[in-house]
Amino acid sequence: MNFYFVKRKDKIGKAAVLPYNIDFSKILSGSSSAIAIYATEDFCIEYANDAMLAYWNKDRRVLNKSISEALPNLKYMPLLGLLETVWDNGVTLNNNHVANTLLVNGVQQTLYFDSEYKAVKDADDEMLYILQITTDVTESYLNNKKLVDINKSLTANLVEVKEELIATGSELELAYVNADRLSTRLLEALDYLSVKIELKDIGFWSVDLETQELTFSNNGMAMHGIKNEIKLTLADGLKIAAEEYQEEIARVMEDAIKNGVSYIKEFKINPLDGSKPRWLKASGSIVYNNKGEASTLSGNIVITND
Repeated sequence: MNFYFVKRKDKIGKAAVLPYNIDFSKILSGSSSAIAIYATEDFCIEYANDAMLAYWNKDRRVLNKSISEALPNLKYMPLLGLLETVWDNGVTLNNNHVANTLLVNGVQQTLYFDSEYKAVKDADDEMLYILQITTDVTESYLNNKKLVDINKSLTANLVEVKEELIATGSELELAYVNADRLSTRLLEALDYLSVKIELKDIGFWSVDLETQELTFSNNGMAMHGIKNEIKLTLADGLKIAAEEYQEEIARVMEDAIKNGVSYIKEFKINPLDGSKPRWLKASGSIVYNNKGEASTLSGNIVITND
């Protein structure tokens, strides 16, 4: 921590003296903070403790010299400009994370410092001194830099993961769309050819419109978790569908019976044997008897995911 006291000239042009005749050398020499006292508008160095001399990489021959003469390398550096600004305007300024190369245990190291340049005024609001406090913040600065770098790395990784997830999601969506189209085309082909086949994940069903008896092929029964001995009506079959789909399925079936239209509908069921819910896609169309009357509603079923 560095303290600079900059003393102004008094109103008759003579250099002001430090108040109270304090022996700063005894008070400040043992401080671990780097401390210096300047006098006059030329920033004459009246005092600098060992920590400040080490900070400057100078010895006591710089005392009683102006800062420009004692530290010519600082003439065009921010320090001199900051001191002049504080002195001329009577304001307090801060300058943080300033790098300085120092000789530490015989090894040159780059350290980082936070500085405050505080204007000290008298009762008449005239400048007396400048108090500069410079704190070694190397450890916290480097730790913070590590955290910033880690955060940047994590952010970059998250962006990369997000992009991969988006790409994967797009691929999965395309695969789902393709599978959905394939199952629909399969049902359309089976209905068009009036084929009832028993292949893995494919079955068929029918309802006698007069008796309302519902029958399934073997695969159809397995899909719905139905035992061989169970007899079902259309109303029983509708209850196997998840509740949120029952009304819609009944509506499309009624439309098919009344208007003779075919349909393909995807819905979720809760199998009667307690197995996990599954998604099915079923087709339905009317079969007419010899009198031209609607006698049967039937179609094929495919499992869309299991």
